[in-house]
Amino acid sequence: MQILALSVPILAVIGIVLVIIFLRKYTNNERMALIEKGINRSEWLASGGLGQNNLALRLGFLFVGVGCGILVGELLREFAGFRPPVAYLSMLFLFGGIGLFVSYLIEEKKNKEK
Repeated sequence: MQILALSVPILAVIGIVLVIIFLRKYTNNERMALIEKGINRSEWLASGGLGQNNLALRLGFLFVGVGCGILVGELLREFAGFRPPVAYLSMLFLFGGIGLFVSYLIEEKKNKEK
């Protein structure tokens, strides 16, 4: 048990460092591809290159999904007899994911119209 307690923080730090390294690598690759194509990064971002203008839509649907997940988790706990952590966590992830998926579909529809 002590080995597990010691290995969790070590693996978490290693995982965070790897994520940062890969994010930096792919950001650099993206910049290099833009330079090769002769595209100015600020113009590309202004035209909706990364979809930053849809952040409010994504967060809105995520929070609506989380709210629905809490509500359904409470209903499952109250009426179906589920244990609280199982009911809440499963419904939070399920409805949060559904909210993000719906926002993705709306973004794709908006992109096709452009």
